[in-house]
Amino acid sequence: MTKIKIRLSKSHDQEFDVTLIISNEPEDLRGFLPPQPPDLQSSFNQWLSGYRSLEGVRLEIKNVIVSSDVQSQAKAVRGLVNEWLNCGSSKWLPIRDKLIEVGSRWQGAKTEEMYIILDFPEEKFIQLGRIPWQEWDLFKNYYSDSEIVLILYGKQGQTILTIPKYWKVRILLVVGRSDDIQTERDIKIVKKLEKKGAEVSVLLQPTKEELSEALWQEPGYHIFIFSGHSSCDQQTPISWLELNQQDRISIEDFEIAFGKAIAQGLQLAIFNSCDGLGLAQQLAKLNLPRSIVMRELVPDQVAVKFLEYFFEEFTKNKSLFTSVHIARERLEHFNDRFPNATWLPTLCIRESALHTRFTWNELGNSIIKLPPRILKLLAAFLITVLAGFLIGGVVIVSFRLIPPSCPEKEIYFLELRQQIWKRLFPKKCLAYGSGLPTQREWRYGGSTTWAKIRREVDQRIQRMQPKFKLKYEENETDSPGSDPGIKMLLNGQLDFAQSSRNITDKEIYQARQNGFIIRAIPVAINGIAIAVHPNLDVPGLTISQLKDIYTGKITNWSEVGGPNFSITPYSRKKEAGGTVNYFVGTILDGEELGKNIQFTYNTTEAIRKVAQDPGGIYYASAADIVPQCTIKTLPLKGKNNDSFIAPYQEHFIPPNQCNQQNRNQVNSVAFKKGTYPITRPLFVIVKKNGQAEQKAGEAYVDLLRTDEGKKLLEKAGFIPID
Repeated sequence: MTKIKIRLSKSHDQEFDVTLIISNEPEDLRGFLPPQPPDLQSSFNQWLSGYRSLEGVRLEIKNVIVSSDVQSQAKAVRGLVNEWLNCGSSKWLPIRDKLIEVGSRWQGAKTEEMYIILDFPEEKFIQLGRIPWQEWDLFKNYYSDSEIVLILYGKQGQTILTIPKYWKVRILLVVGRSDDIQTERDIKIVKKLEKKGAEVSVLLQPTKEELSEALWQEPGYHIFIFSGHSSCDQQTPISWLELNQQDRISIEDFEIAFGKAIAQGLQLAIFNSCDGLGLAQQLAKLNLPRSIVMRELVPDQVAVKFLEYFFEEFTKNKSLFTSVHIARERLEHFNDRFPNATWLPTLCIRESALHTRFTWNELGNSIIKLPPRILKLLAAFLITVLAGFLIGGVVIVSFRLIPPSCPEKEIYFLELRQQIWKRLFPKKCLAYGSGLPTQREWRYGGSTTWAKIRREVDQRIQRMQPKFKLKYEENETDSPGSDPGIKMLLNGQLDFAQSSRNITDKEIYQARQNGFIIRAIPVAINGIAIAVHPNLDVPGLTISQLKDIYTGKITNWSEVGGPNFSITPYSRKKEAGGTVNYFVGTILDGEELGKNIQFTYNTTEAIRKVAQDPGGIYYASAADIVPQCTIKTLPLKGKNNDSFIAPYQEHFIPPNQCNQQNRNQVNSVAFKKGTYPITRPLFVIVKKNGQAEQKAGEAYVDLLRTDEGKKLLEKAGFIPID
């Protein structure tokens, strides 16, 4: 690989003293770059203000001046960057000419990778690092396949630690506060890496203690990823990671824990959230070799796609530099909405880490110890043999390479084999759960979306763990739903709640006023499906058409390719729960439901009405309405879909063939991949009060996350989250 380093430092007359260093060439070239034009900084600031006013970003930042013409401002920035770097100064031209000469030779051969490395004075790193250097015409014309990286420095005397030898690539994904953004898609992308030889650990909205314990865990991790909301101080390089509704941290807050993770061999950090140049700078001082950050706050869709594109390339054993370059350029299709999305991802690297291409295979191709699962199985074999001697003196070996299927009844001590498997695989079966609080009945309830889970999962929990007593409670005055459930939790009427939406700032405040903290723990992904009369002839709906129907702009099915029927949109009231609030907030973009809406008490009543109304339409959990025989569900097309995606599995079972044994099933593949346009997480809302109620809520979450619990969630029509 060929490396070109452009080192800038200040000279006495405010020009930049420039050194051009090209690997494999004996001499460095010196020159001077005129001071940055004042118009460039002011133009960049105007673009930045307008850009930060755009919707859908993963950063919370206040006091933003809203600008209306971000595209033209981005164009102005590009023009001024080229005006500066194409200046005719005699002290700068030799540098520029040398870059053209080297680039021309490389364009003709391209036998190896070429890296462009920018080395800035530390006090100017963030200011100069924000400038879109890749927009310089010279780089575009002569180095179009090269990634531009920013160099970082650690403390003097630090050396980069070697890559830890482990049989798999170890990844820690931390999902922070994620209201209004789809971090479940980030989880899917990273979890898919397990098929590529990764061992993935996911922390969902962790507490500070949980994050600290993960960073201290041995044998450590190769890659750390943060996804979720962040916040920053515009006056300093300090950025905060929003862990959950209550907790946020800076790198300085967790200097020891991050330092421990780096000392154990952490090689790469990816912050798929905020303007992270300050984060990269802070972690480099803790000796982190590499980081991928965003130059500015990042839109939700861009963050998801960058992560997907990057790992798609990186797991093909392409170098880190090439993988970032391809993933960044593939974001070009976002530029019309987020100018310029391709400016955002930035690779920052310690100079001492430049000696290697850094590939996926480098991380996980050194097997120095048996996988933990094999060690467990060998231990199980030895315990089985020993148990045979202890019981009767005769050993009958019945060794399996996988643990047996989960038991159908509560486990007792004399069932020795089950006790062995319980110790070795505590997270496999509902019956293997231990330490569950049994002081009393645990009151819970809330979202109607959870009704199928309560029938198909919770009843199984009760059968396998009868001492962990669950009692479902409904509000005596309000219709069931997420809102009433959380309200009952705050008022002390429930010990934990089931919700189809995240908790609000108002609810967090009320909990604190009541003397405790509440936490929303995501456990599953749910699709929302659209139900219509079984005889309605409509191929599907786009999300924008669905919005117009429920805001009253479209009132006849003929306007969306259907028959000349008036549309009767049905909905539960907004006070009912999370599904309605999610639908209004996400699909309707916060607009109010139209005046023609017919309100229903619950989904059962709505299904009955739609089945009798040729023009009726209703939205609800896919798990509830996809299997119904009296209505049918429609395929949907989102903004990023090329075609309609059905909420049901192919082949569709028409209502006249639907019966108890032959029903449509939810399209779990589309929900997992994120191609179906309306999905959202389900949460267990837990009191963080250190009391028995907290233990009960967390125990319930742990049971849902067992292998058996996840299979039951899938059977009920939901996608489990680890």
